[in-house]
Amino acid sequence: MSDRGLKSPTRHLRVAGVVLLVGVAGVVWAGCGDGDNESEARQSIEKGIEEAKQGAEKGAEQAQQGIEKGVDEARQGVEEGASGARKGFEEGRNNVEGGVEKAKKEAEDEVNEARDNVEGYAP
Repeated sequence: MSDRGLKSPTRHLRVAGVVLLVGVAGVVWAGCGDGDNESEARQSIEKGIEEAKQGAEKGAEQAQQGIEKGVDEARQGVEEGASGARKGFEEGRNNVEGGVEKAKKEAEDEVNEARDNVEGYAP
């Protein structure tokens, strides 16, 4: 899995944290004003908290998708490796079988040649 997939959710969480800090700063600042400003500040804070929650949820979702993608890629790699191993095994077995057949035929040919040579010298 690439580093980019891991950095993106982290970046989203950092942005969510910044939004939350801005909201908290708004609360502190709102404490210094009158009632109307306090209500606006509270709404601003609630909005900032909600945005932070959404950002964190989005970051978590993207992280989960990255993990799932990594698992799928790993599974595919294992399957491809197993398929390649089976193919290599089959090719090796075919080569061995072909070699055995070739050796068997050569041995039979030599036995037949020796038999012909012996029969040629028979009285």
